[in-house]
Amino acid sequence: MAQEVAQKAKNKGAPFKDSYIDKAKIYTWLAWQEEPGRQLHQAIKYKVLNSQHPNAQIFFTWFKNLYNL
Repeated sequence: MAQEVAQKAKNKGAPFKDSYIDKAKIYTWLAWQEEPGRQLHQAIKYKVLNSQHPNAQIFFTWFKNLYNL
């Protein structure tokens, strides 16, 4: 649902670059969590994101490489 909403927002003129759509989807989803508005690093730290999901593994690898973790 967060993916759909972020894309709809973009289609209706939300002012973010096309290259930021993945970021918009993640932050939309984070906004709907029990404690809304956490930053991405907090979501990882507090295990809000499912690190066992196959798609998450790709993201976590990228994130760890980006920040030399």
